[in-house]
Amino acid sequence: GRKERLAPMVQQMVDQQRQGGADSPARKANFANWKLKMLNGAKNPGEYHNEIFKAAEKGELTLDEYMKLKSEFDAVVDKCQVTIITDPAMVKELRVEANKIYSLEFTPEFLGSAARYTNDGGATWAYTESLVGAINGITTTAKADGKVELLKDCTIESQLKISGKKFTWNGNGHTVSFVSKYSEITDNYQGAIHIMSSSDVDFTDTKFVGPGTSETATDRPFAVVAATASFGKDVTISDFKNSRPYGGAIWGNNQSIIYLKDNLKITNCHNAPSSSDYGGGALCSDGTIYVQDDVLISGCSSTFSGGAILSNYNNATSKLTISGNARIEKCKAKNGGAVYLSASKANVTLSDNVLIKDCEASTAGGGIGTSGYAYIEMMGNSRITGCKANNGNGGAIRDNYTSGSVTVTENAMIDNCSATVQGGAIQHCGTITISGNATIDGCHSDKIGGAIAVWQKATLEGNATIKNCSSDLGGAICDTTKTANYGVVIIKGSAKIEDCKAANGGGICADSISVIAVKMTGGTIKSCSAEYG
Repeated sequence: GRKERLAPMVQQMVDQQRQGGADSPARKANFANWKLKMLNGAKNPGEYHNEIFKAAEKGELTLDEYMKLKSEFDAVVDKCQVTIITDPAMVKELRVEANKIYSLEFTPEFLGSAARYTNDGGATWAYTESLVGAINGITTTAKADGKVELLKDCTIESQLKISGKKFTWNGNGHTVSFVSKYSEITDNYQGAIHIMSSSDVDFTDTKFVGPGTSETATDRPFAVVAATASFGKDVTISDFKNSRPYGGAIWGNNQSIIYLKDNLKITNCHNAPSSSDYGGGALCSDGTIYVQDDVLISGCSSTFSGGAILSNYNNATSKLTISGNARIEKCKAKNGGAVYLSASKANVTLSDNVLIKDCEASTAGGGIGTSGYAYIEMMGNSRITGCKANNGNGGAIRDNYTSGSVTVTENAMIDNCSATVQGGAIQHCGTITISGNATIDGCHSDKIGGAIAVWQKATLEGNATIKNCSSDLGGAICDTTKTANYGVVIIKGSAKIEDCKAANGGGICADSISVIAVKMTGGTIKSCSAEYG
């Protein structure tokens, strides 16, 4: 209501000034009388507020005179009505509106004007020589529970260490760029952001852009994780490289639990380690990894192992789980074009609608490769398609150890994969089981096993199908056993081998030095062809 009451006063003042009335002797005398009244009156000057405001409304004082009296008598203040709102939903809504109206940018001294920090734990960030450089080049370490919200795009020039218990980072859609100075970090295992032990950090809605993957670009990963970290809703990580052993973009130690989720995208990241047991173009971890909920990893590479992910744990209770419409596409490595398991006892599960597509290994494991025995399971509607082992074994999956197992079940599919040596779809020396409604379709090996090359045992059961596969030896399955008492191919239930072809053994073949037993208690082999058998 005060705004509506002041508007006529403003118009009145304008009219008076146009008429010259504001400078009349009578008005000057009236103004002087009000000053004397406030100086010599019985009331405190502040108590005259209502009287001078009403006088201004009646035209006895101009708005200019009213404001002069207020400025000369600082006890005269405008009265206002205050409403205290405690409902959390209303507070949140009003805060958004207030920020829009007043363009608020909270600027704690250690964050400059690029972000605001809310401390939920009662502590503060302490100054150290480490850095979120970006946030306008100010050195900080986050030690308390709390959150950072970015208010604009910024750059990181050195390192941020986060050591709080629970810490959230909301980028509000802004971009964080990484520039040359952060390469001055000397520890081999440190990235631009170091999530230290006992932390639990959640990143959302931020575009993290590295310095590029060219030979001259700064050589450091984006994040090093020694605790729990989630890279989630609408986060993009791109253009990082690392020539040290672990991960192009993210590395986790053996205490880490890493969640990649909620529409995260990791693109164009590269790792160039000096040893074949290391790599991970996007991510390398010695701990547990969950990839889920519409994650995309695309265009990443390693000169050795794991074009997208290298899992390096040696713990039967830890595992790599990929689920929930996650996709790995167009990634490349020497071994394991998409995923590489570099330790024994590894567990990897692909479920729901996971897709591994168009990944390549220059040696073995176009989709998934291993360097120790592993337990690999494809289930749900998971799919590996268009993957290649360009100079070795296992177009989709390769595990060259007699322990461990490969299971493809439910509605999982491997299709249009290829290898130059063994196993257009799968090469494994242990136990392979294809069951449920699983399908292997259109796979090819130049030499051995168009769909499967196995040493120990391969079982085809349920409604599983192998079709349209081809090779020189064994259009569908070839046993490569070189030891007595090994080499069993079991076909049962309603399983089918159809329309496969080879030079030797259109459906099933044993190479010249194998001891093989084929046991059929059900299923069918039909429409297969070969020059010899």
